Amino acid sequence: RIPRNTVSSPSQPFTSRGFTCRPSFSMRGSLSGPRRRKLLNLCFAVHALLSAAIGIAALVTPHLVGVFFGEELHNTLRYNPAGEAKVAHIALRFYGALTLGQAYIVWNARKISDGEVRRCFVQAYAGVFGLSLLILLRAHFTEPHWSIENLTWARFFLNWGLILFFATLTVGYTWFVIVQPPIVFEGLGHVA
Repeated sequence: RIPRNTVSSPSQPFTSRGFTCRPSFSMRGSLSGPRRRKLLNLCFAVHALLSAAIGIAALVTPHLVGVFFGEELHNTLRYNPAGEAKVAHIALRFYGALTLGQAYIVWNARKISDGEVRRCFVQAYAGVFGLSLLILLRAHFTEPHWSIENLTWARFFLNWGLILFFATLTVGYTWFVIVQPPIVFEGLGHVA
């Protein structure tokens, strides 16, 4: 059995049964608790602003957002498709509405002082963006539409840009889930 609460400060090593565990640099306190909370709030703010921009773009010009999903570019901002493209544009507008709502929620999550709620946001976004990244990677490597034979350079860079975007969000939120101590999730109103 490992004794609990035997470490008196975060910079002291933990010793049990002859083994010593030294805290990693990231957990030693390179940033103070309030600065770490501000970093999480900055992550929420950037996420909210990008989500708002993507949500508005998907609502107003779904054919431009559709380029990320393989739709061809048209020479007009007022493109009104028929058939399958029309259905895809409706789905993109729904996605835009949800993304815009998510932007509002994340923007206001910065004001929440309950640490458990903030942690729930971070864990959910780490999972959502991780799954989104896996979906994009699977599509890139298995769908014929994204195969090297059918891929233009512009579409190649768009697709990898989107993959890198979701990878960045995944790594950022996962970093808060795995590396950061619980104090990060407490609201700024709880700063001691």
